[in-house]
Parts: sequence; C-alpha cells; structure tokens
Amino acid sequence: MAYLAPIHRASSIRHAIKCHFIHADRESLVIAKSNRIEVYDLIPEGLEQVAHFAVYGRVTGLLSLRPQQSTLDHLFLGTDRYEYFTVSWDPQTGTIRNERKAHDVTDRFQRPAQVGHLYLADPGGRLLGLYLYEGIFTAIPIKRQSKGRGRHAQLPEAEIGNLDDPCPIRMDELKVINMVFLYGTSVPVIAVLYTDSKKLVHLITYELNVAKRAVKDPEFAQWGIKANNLDHGARILIPVDNPIGGILVIGEQVVSYFHPERTVPMKKPLHEPTSFVTHGKVDPERYLLSDELGHLYLLLLIVENNKLINMRIENLGEVCQARAIVYLDNGYVFLGSHFGDSTLVRISSKGPRIEVVQSLPNLAPISDFIVLGTEVGGVEIHQYSAGQTMILTCSGGFYDGGLRSVRSGVGIQDIGLLGEMSGVQNMWALKRAILDNDFDDTLLFSFANESRAFAFGADGEVEEVDTFENFFLDITTLEAGNVGNGKLVQVTPFKVIVVEKATSKLWNWAPPVGAKMVMASLSGARLVVVLDGRTCLLFDLSSEPIKQIANRTFENEISCIHVPTKQSDFLVVGFWMPASLALLRIPDLETMKEEHLAVFEGSVPRSVMVANMEGDGPSSLFVGMADGEVISYTITEGPGILDDQKRIRLGTQTVTFEALPRKTGDDSSCVIATGERPTMVYGEEGRTIYSAITLNQASSVVAFNAEAFPDTVVVATDESVFIAKIDEARTTHTRMSPLRQFARRVAFSKEKKAYGVATIRNSIDTTTGMESSSCYIHVIDENFYDKIDAYELYPNELVETLLCTSLANPDGTISEKFVVGTAIGNDSDESEHGRLLFLELGADKMLRLITELELPGACHSLAIVKGYILAGLSKSIDLYRFSYTSGSLGASIQQVSSIRAATLPVSLSVYGKRVFVGDLVKGVMVLEVVEGGGEGNDKLVEVCRQYGVSWVTALEALDEDTCISADSDGNLVLLRRESTGATDEDTRRMRPLSEIRLGEMVNCIRRVNDPITQGYVVQPKAYLGTVDGGLFLLGLIHPDYFDILMRCQVNMAKVIKGIGDLDFNRYRAYNTKGIQPEEPFRFVDGELVEKFLDLDEEAMRMVIDGASDDDNSQIECTVGEMKNIVETLKRLH
Repeated sequence: MAYLAPIHRASSIRHAIKCHFIHADRESLVIAKSNRIEVYDLIPEGLEQVAHFAVYGRVTGLLSLRPQQSTLDHLFLGTDRYEYFTVSWDPQTGTIRNERKAHDVTDRFQRPAQVGHLYLADPGGRLLGLYLYEGIFTAIPIKRQSKGRGRHAQLPEAEIGNLDDPCPIRMDELKVINMVFLYGTSVPVIAVLYTDSKKLVHLITYELNVAKRAVKDPEFAQWGIKANNLDHGARILIPVDNPIGGILVIGEQVVSYFHPERTVPMKKPLHEPTSFVTHGKVDPERYLLSDELGHLYLLLLIVENNKLINMRIENLGEVCQARAIVYLDNGYVFLGSHFGDSTLVRISSKGPRIEVVQSLPNLAPISDFIVLGTEVGGVEIHQYSAGQTMILTCSGGFYDGGLRSVRSGVGIQDIGLLGEMSGVQNMWALKRAILDNDFDDTLLFSFANESRAFAFGADGEVEEVDTFENFFLDITTLEAGNVGNGKLVQVTPFKVIVVEKATSKLWNWAPPVGAKMVMASLSGARLVVVLDGRTCLLFDLSSEPIKQIANRTFENEISCIHVPTKQSDFLVVGFWMPASLALLRIPDLETMKEEHLAVFEGSVPRSVMVANMEGDGPSSLFVGMADGEVISYTITEGPGILDDQKRIRLGTQTVTFEALPRKTGDDSSCVIATGERPTMVYGEEGRTIYSAITLNQASSVVAFNAEAFPDTVVVATDESVFIAKIDEARTTHTRMSPLRQFARRVAFSKEKKAYGVATIRNSIDTTTGMESSSCYIHVIDENFYDKIDAYELYPNELVETLLCTSLANPDGTISEKFVVGTAIGNDSDESEHGRLLFLELGADKMLRLITELELPGACHSLAIVKGYILAGLSKSIDLYRFSYTSGSLGASIQQVSSIRAATLPVSLSVYGKRVFVGDLVKGVMVLEVVEGGGEGNDKLVEVCRQYGVSWVTALEALDEDTCISADSDGNLVLLRRESTGATDEDTRRMRPLSEIRLGEMVNCIRRVNDPITQGYVVQPKAYLGTVDGGLFLLGLIHPDYFDILMRCQVNMAKVIKGIGDLDFNRYRAYNTKGIQPEEPFRFVDGELVEKFLDLDEEAMRMVIDGASDDDNSQIECTVGEMKNIVETLKRLH
C-alpha cells in the first residue's frame, strides 16, 4: 500500500577509522553513515570515494582487525539489532566479501546500556570487546596461530583470524561512561570510566584472560590503575601508546594521566572549561580533541626517557563539532560530524593552524523542514526529481546550526557575467580564427532589430566588436554557425551570406522580392530555411556559390524546423494547424513520416530537436509545445519509424531546445530545454532522464568552448547573459545558511517573502563553566538568507512550535503572521507553563509582538483548523479564536474548546475539519471540529484513536481517515480509521494499513498535495526528515501495481544477499519491545526495488519468474514492463 524511497541519504557521521581495507600499501578512510559504509582514499585534491556498500541495519560500531594470514584489514561492524559480522575486500572482483556472518547477541532480559553501544579492540589483536547491556561485557577472542606443539595447538589456515564465540562477563559497574583497552599489557586490560549512585565519576581497570576456555564463566581481575572522584564532566578515555603507556582521562576542567607505576596521577587544568566530545590519535605523543563548541585542540605529551613529564593543550581553532577524528597523513585530519558538515582539514605549525580542504555536506539532525513547490498554472507542484521542489531544513546543532536548502537537479556554476542584456532571442558560438583547434572565439547575439558580436581573447578578455566578417549586425539573425573550418554563415530575414574566413570572400542568396525568411536550421553544410511560413528551402553550403537543392511548399503553416546534427537523410518540420510534424527526406524533401500530435486545442509544436542520447543507441526526437509539454519519440529502424512516445510537462510556457555535447567519449549529447523551468534531458543506462537545472529562468542556452572558458555554456536570461559550467547529470544540491545557533523550527511567509526561524543559542560562562541558552525568532530573507530581524524570548523559555498563517487585522483585512508556542521552565527543568505569541513583520521589516496569551502548560504543537488556532498543551488540546473587537486596535484570543490528551501531544496535523494528534506515549488520536449548536461555539470531539502504546515522534494526515506516524524506535505506520466497521467500537479504532522499520528516528513529516496523475504507479504524499540527516519520499501505491511491487520486493530480497548475510525482511520489519514480526507489512522499500535496474538480464528474469519454487512469488509482467515500472519510480526522486 505504501512506498518509501530516499531522496537524500543519511549524512551524519558518528564512526570513522583508517585501515588497510582496500590497499596493502596505504590506508583508506572508512566512515559509517546510518546503514551505509563509505571508503575514501586521500588524494592531492582531497578525499575520493573508492567503494561503498549498504548494510541491513544501522551501524553502531566500526572496528578493523588484521587476521594473521591476510595482507588487508577486515572490517568489524555492529548494528543496532545487536548483531555483528566481519567483511573484507576482494581485490580480484573489486567487491565486498563476507568473512564472519552475522552473529546475534540479543538478550531480551537485559537492560540496554545507557551510554549506547560501545565497541573496542585490543591493540594486541587478541580480542574484541562489546558493551551493549548494563553490567555485561562481551569478549570475542580472535583465533590466532599458537606456537605450541600440542594436538590442539595448530589451527587450520582458514580459521586463523576468525572470531571465536562471544563470552559474556559480569561487571559490577552499571553506569558506564566509556571504556577502552590499554596498550603494552601481557594480557588484555580494559579501563572503565563509570558513575556511581551518587553520580560521582570513577576509573577502574581490569585484566581479562579468555585464552583458557576451561573456565566457563571468566571474570575480571582488577588491575593496577584505580581512581575515584574524578572530574564530574569526564567523558573521554585515551589509552597512551607504547613506549609511554598508561591512560588519559579528559574532563571538562582538567586532564589527568594515570600509569600503574605512578602513585600520584598527573593533572593538567584547562585554561577554560569546555565539554569535550571525541578524540583522535596523531602519534603516541599527540592527540586531537574536539569540544561541543566546534573547537579543535591539540594535546601534546612532553616525554623524557619514555616517561611523561608534562602536558600542553593548544586551541587550534574552530571547525565543527566532531564525533570522529581520524588523522590521515601529512597533517590531513578528517573530522566526522553529527551536528555539522564533516570536513577534511590540514593542520600546520604556522597560521592559520587549520585549513579546510574539503567538506561533506550534512543535514543532520533535521529538527524541522518545510516543502516549497513551484507554481505551474496557479497550482503548486512538488515533483522533487524534476527540480520543482525545494526542501528547507533546520539542520545542525550548537554553533553548526542553520538552514539547509535541498534540491534535486543539474548543477550550474556561474563563472562570470558577460553583461546586462535584455531581449536576447538567440545566440551562437562561432570560431572566427583559422586555427586547427576546437576553441570558439566569438559569441553572436540576436535581438529583435539587431545583432551583436563579442570577441574573446585567449586570456579571457572580452570585447564587443562593431563589425564581424561582413555579417549584417543591423538586423536580427535567424541562424548562424561555422561550415567546416573555413566558412561562416549568417541567415537574416532577407539574406543568406557565407563568408570564407581566409579571404573574406562573400557569397549570398536572397529570396524573391517581397518574400521573407522566418526561420532557419543549420547542420554542417546543410541549411534549411522557411520562406513566408509555408515554403521550405534546402541549401548546400559546401560548394561555391550557395546551391539550392530542393524546395517544397506546404498547405499548412510551418511552426518549427530542425536539421539533425549528425549526418542523416532527413529533417524535421512542425506545423501549426493541425498540430503535427513531418520527417522530410534529404535531398528531395519528400514526406517519410507524418505524425499528428494529440494535444489540447491551441497547443502547437514550437521547437523540435533530434539528439543521440547514448552513444550507439537510437536517436531521440523531442517536440517542445507552446503550452510547456514535451513529447519525445525514439527513432528506430530508420527515420520512418517513431516509437515509444512519452510526454512530460515542463511548465506552461513555450519550450525550446539546445543540444550540448557530453563528456562520455562517444557522440552522445544532452538537450537543454529552456522555458519556464530550464531542464536537462540526458540518457543514462538506457533511460531518458529529465532533470531541472538549478537556474530560475533561461531564455536561451548555447554550448561555448573558448580557450579561456573551456566546456562551458552561455546562458541568457531576461535581464543578463553569463558564462557557466554545467554538470553532466542530476545530483542533490544543498545550500547552507549558517546561523551559528541551533535551528529548531521554521515557517515560511509567502506574503512577506521571508522565513521565520526559531533558534536556540548556547553559551558558556568562562568563569563558572555554567552553560546557558537563549531563544530567538529570526526573520530570514527568502532569496539571500540574510537576517532581517530577531525577537528574543524570556530566559528559560524554549520555542516548541512555530507556524505562519493568515489572521485578521484591525481594519478587517487579513495578513500573514507568525504564531509561536513556547514552554517556560523552572529551576527543576520542568515546563509548568508556556506562552502563545503572535508576531507580525511590519513594512519596516521589524518583528512586532501583536499579542500574547499565557498558557496553563507548555505548548508543544500548533495547527490551524477552520480558522481556529489549535494548540497541543501538556495534558490538553485547546482551540483558540484570534480576533479584533469592533473599534479596538488590540487583538483578543478566546478559548473556544478543549479536550484532554493522554500525555503530551507532540504533533498535530489537520486535514479538512479532522485533527490528527500524535501523543508522546499513546499513539494517534483523531479529533473533529463540530458545530456547537445553540451555544454558538464550535467544539472538539474525539472520532477515533490508536489503541496501545506508541511513542510518536512525528505525524502527518494524508486524508480524512489516513495518516502516517513515526515512533522513537524508527518505525513507520500507515494508519486508517475503520469508517465502515461493523460496530461503533470498530469505527473508533485506527488500524495499521502498512508497517515498516526505517531504522532512523523521524523528527518531521510534511504532506504534499499534488494532483493525482492518470496512470500513476506511486502517488507522492509526504516527505520525512530524520535525526541522521535523511530525507525520504512517502507515496501510496496504485492498487493495480501493489501486488507487482510487493512480489518484486520479496524476490529482490532473495536475489540480492545482504552484507554479512543479514536478512532484509528482519531489517525492515516493524520492531518494538513487544512486537517483532518477521517482515515489513504492506510496505515497499524503494531503495531495494529500484536496484532491479542494476541487475543483469539473468537476475532480472529470476526476480520476475520468482526466486524460489513458490508459485506465488512469480510476477505477472515481463522484464521490460518491470523495468518501465521501476524507471517510473526512480523518476519520482
């Protein structure tokens, strides 16, 4: 029933290591992003991705180990489902190879560790350690070849380096903060940092010997280091490498060093208190530290005779709040971040100490977002893949917080502005010089009554010229170009001229007196012109003089014409009425194929283009209509056959085409469609991809290959002309607007063209070390993301919710205002009450408080229903009316109705008069606003609810009876009211239609209301944003395709084996403490299904025929039909 696909995969990085995973001679960087592993090599330009793979589980642990007989390191991976496995790299196939299949260490009777999952590796390569449950340390010995001579001493070569069975060990310490293995010990020794019942921090060390398996239940033996009452903010343990040894404890105010041979620890107070987050090792004497404020520190150990005598801590500068620090080589350091962009930096001994080399954009954590569509014909469209949608997120945290705009499309990078020119109708790149190179040196622009030429020098200098090769610059140009390397051609309404560049010799041709050329198309030495709208003339420009080959007069008026770029035996003509096109044979212009276009009345073809989209594949014919529709055909078996007609709408304005070469090593090209929404059309793996260009408007585009600007394009807009670089294919583009505060909520005022953003600013008192926070409502400009104004809230007041809506003014008009719901805490950190604020952005761009209302509880959520303001308070949901009394300038807020909530209504969503309430503990409840009868006031009544416990984090209504809900366990549930139940009790119950485990906690869901397209496979309904920075598209599957997609998912899970032999169905099955089904319920994972296009033909047939002997697994469609279905799904995102 439901379909889920990623549009931006999780970008938060919490785990990163370096190891010899791919290369024996150099180390690679390995990072974990939610359920994906990415491997990078360090090259002079930065980081280059060399491998990646997905895991059926959220990665919570990443280690490396080197088996005795291996030249490469293996990766040890742990997941959130308490499974671990190992993988290696196969150099022969260039793929991932399973080593140790997934082993499950789940214990349902134990309490999960509060600190999360901890994974640690013994530096001596003897064992691995897992801390997953409170009070239990799981040791995993690594099998090694023994030097003994006993009967059981020698291991088979295949067993060397494998992991032995896990061995759980009881611990007395329950509240563990951190633990690590120490260096240079004869047996494995772990250091444990923990808190006691009084919240005091202590350190203890244990030695562990699991080599003798005669002991069934091995225990810890206390080792030489033990310390009590450490720095209250201590969170980090750093084992010091040989020959120094010992351990460092990093606190908020002091760094302590412990060694078994020292009776008194060495302590180094910090200059300023700070809260450190993570560390990274440079060498045994240097360590890097990162704190919550994004500062990077260098901890230097001063050593004499292998003994530590002093420590020095230096603040290197501000980068990002790192969760993983990996020192690569030659001063390069990778900083993996959860709250900001991960960065590759270079550290030097001279200023600046830190230089940012490369950034990896990160959206995590997404606390809120809004979806901004594109207006087409007065209707807002949200087709993400076509670039019609921008998603603006509140991302990051602490000093890395801000806004991120996310858009799919072909990127275009502005290189330089050529000039402010309006009215450009067309333009051409020409080669004036007689040099044996492919560089253009002139741009010719055509306007309504003139033409202008600009000459480009080798150094990039640009000059407008008054004369150009005998061209007529006092009249508009219809067509221009190079004929071979020796001639230039210009077509004006009254003359065709050909100029020989070497001698300036001129040939020309003029139509009969009174006749006028209205359009032309040039390809090589072939020129076709249209005379007076009905007569088509074909010329050969290769010989002297200009030679007319053929002419033909049509009954219908010609609307567009095109000669294919590749040498072909036909040209294409489009006609006004009836809307049609014809393929004419060269050289006699006889009709080879006529095609009538089934279009709306009044729509006519205005542009045609034939392009070879993929190398040796068939050519494609594109027809741009006056109403913004594009019709495409595949030309097969000669130009007389037009197959595979497809239609797509690119706005409501006329579409024109320009072909650009692609850097694919063949003759393939892409097509730029200009108009209301500039779009690139290109071929990829046999598919035609339409992708928006990150450009608001373009009237004309031309390929330009100047010596100073190679492989660029020139873009003309309504007001200017500029040179730019354009990407080869569609990617996701993110734009950062840093606020240096935690962006919590965002709303958009279309009327004011501004965003309202609620932020939290954290600061630390350097004298006391106490942290404080302040909340603000910022107004941000829509286009430039500049701060316009800010409104500061009370101390201890937290913004919980924010929306923008149209409300009444004193004069009876309405305008948009920002409504803010807050929670005001007390000394015990509990929110006893809150406020409802109404803010207006005035003409002076200043925020003004109109009125406010004191609330009896914290306001956790807001919504607008039937003109009322709906507020989700602690323990209740209240309905308010905002109004102005007659003759008064002051606004009033009256409570209209109230209904009790189960606990905290963390999310509200409205569809019509229905209100869907997401409760923190009790799941979903549906309310309705009904007329109050004789009392006059409307009231809230309960319609139905979800029975049971569900810790809701986000909710969105899809229609009056259906909603999508997300919980804290990373599950998604599609719920629907039983409106036709047999009893009243049935109609008051919300039942699950579909269930799946996303594996990432969803913070926000936003509905999109796109019109339903005829013959759709999946109809997009909502977007989801997660804590890990992932954005997902949720859609409802058409009933005709549901069985096909479900069977495809089942068969794909059998054909594509999971890394570590993890099971797809278990990974995506709904998962809570009480319910653990074996597979997702009526939910299709688009990421898996869309991999169908990556399979070979044999695997595709296996999916269609059924991956097992079960007859029910066979799909009732062909391989080709399945490919078309999946291509349609991919185009959604």
